[in-house]
Amino acid sequence: MKRFVVAESSMAPTLNPGDYLLAMRLQRPRSGDIVVFEHHPGYFMVKRIVAVAGDKVEIEQGSVFVNGAPERSPGYGLTYPSGIWVVGEEEVFVLSDNREATSADSRTFGPIQAVGSLKVRFRYWPHPARFGTTRT
Repeated sequence: MKRFVVAESSMAPTLNPGDYLLAMRLQRPRSGDIVVFEHHPGYFMVKRIVAVAGDKVEIEQGSVFVNGAPERSPGYGLTYPSGIWVVGEEEVFVLSDNREATSADSRTFGPIQAVGSLKVRFRYWPHPARFGTTRT
């Protein structure tokens, strides 16, 4: 189990800057899971899985489709740039919940390796009213 502190607002309102998280090894990735992964050595990102191995992701005119159906995560805001991705074996496609705040997710760098990613299990500080799991 590892601890992390959210540094920016790309996952707001689900996760806010200053939220403390506990995360553990991702075993079976599922759409909707919030994950932490090392994007560059020593630099971690937190995002939501919207597609898993074998899925086709299409972003068109600001909307996200997974296998032809509108994606159902709590993400909001128009999603750009447009594109098509097929998620490979042992990969996941991750997006920010606050889509207009950043495109630093799979829209920019493509699907990520699921191996080595950590699933966020719990938010434990600093706001007692937000204490608890992050599952949607």
